[in-house]
Amino acid sequence: MIERLTKLNRPSKTAFAAACAQRLSPLYRRYFGDGESAKIDTLDGILNQIWDAAKGKDVTLDGLDDVAESLVPIDDERLGDPAYAQSATACVAYAASLWQSDDPVDAELAARQVYDAADCGAWTLFPILGAVPPGTDKFIEHQPVVQAALDGIERDLLTAEMASANDGWGELRLRASAEGEAWCLTLP
Repeated sequence: MIERLTKLNRPSKTAFAAACAQRLSPLYRRYFGDGESAKIDTLDGILNQIWDAAKGKDVTLDGLDDVAESLVPIDDERLGDPAYAQSATACVAYAASLWQSDDPVDAELAARQVYDAADCGAWTLFPILGAVPPGTDKFIEHQPVVQAALDGIERDLLTAEMASANDGWGELRLRASAEGEAWCLTLP
């Protein structure tokens, strides 16, 4: 993946990372439910600015990766496991950082957050106590929640490779959002 990302220009890499974050944003909202609307709005606002940057609008993302990181939920037994929401905030932080650095590793790390959320969901669906039997990782990798994440990442990367801000980022965002909403419903 890093080879493909290295070939992309800064707006395309940013759009890809933003699409990854868009896929995970429903998980952040799901974690907080009706509470913490200020945090949800702040994270959504950062993601909007990242999309604007990818589209070529004159915005500054200085320090927004740090703001996103400050929104990472900590373990709170009242709300359940924060792992999905943590992946969502980390993904936004990587996308914001990418705009500053133009480093393809940030884009890869954004995609990794989507995979990590899917992996977490698959392990939750199939909990294993004790030693993990051989072949379990392949079993997890082939679960529908993981395959949906990998397929989404691949579609987003293909779009980033072939489209541009003028003809593809709006469609990319809509697709990533719709697929992220549907995918979120499949996770435990």
